[in-house]
Amino acid sequence: MRPDGFAIVSYYEKHATFFELSLKAIYAAAKGISAHGALDTAWALYETKWNSIPHTRAFESWVMDVLENPFVRLKYFLDADGLCNSAYETGFFLYSSWPVYRAPLEIYWHKRVLPAGEGRLLDSAHLARSHLSFMAGESLYLAGGSDQVAAANQVISAAVKAIDQVIESPTISSLSAALTAIEALIAEVSATSTLSSNRNAVRNYVAVLEALKAVVAALSNGDFDTVCRLLAESRTLVEHWGTPTHFAVFRRLADT
Repeated sequence: MRPDGFAIVSYYEKHATFFELSLKAIYAAAKGISAHGALDTAWALYETKWNSIPHTRAFESWVMDVLENPFVRLKYFLDADGLCNSAYETGFFLYSSWPVYRAPLEIYWHKRVLPAGEGRLLDSAHLARSHLSFMAGESLYLAGGSDQVAAANQVISAAVKAIDQVIESPTISSLSAALTAIEALIAEVSATSTLSSNRNAVRNYVAVLEALKAVVAALSNGDFDTVCRLLAESRTLVEHWGTPTHFAVFRRLADT
């Protein structure tokens, strides 16, 4: 890439994929208790959700792209801060992104150009406070001290890993571990200090997690009909998608 050139990256962010992985985990576990074939099982689970949005591709395509795709797994996803750090270390700086990766609360003289290393540290601290927002798909900015942020992020990461493990091995043991992780996440989201533009954001996301917990519990009990009913009747699950896909633009420094 030539100096001052731009690199555009579209990818799955590992914290933001919690719900996408949850849909995949539900499907993986449901196939073992369903009397239907794989595609019919997916339709029984997600017909209502699929029909709730305007879409331009066939349901079968989504099943293959997400539910059956072996690369829709945590080990293939990128951490936003890790990506930005790797880019910085190889001579690229963050130019733009969606969601916002630049530290938005920093105030300094408008003509000052931050040294690249200083800006990277500020952005890194911002991204650490953004994991819950990425996971929830709306602003739930972690506002406590650094120790509180680190503790919350441990719970968040554990929940993502537990859901991913259900995909790897949809057993009673992995479903039980996922239930425990979801319960811990509910407690953390309910108790932690956050900033949000929506005063109901915490309550709304807790409702999503509680509904997801009920589905995982039904899977643990081998109750396919209840799983399908919950997925069809829970408006929080029908309407929630998260923000798995992120975009970042990096610019190559002229002297590298």
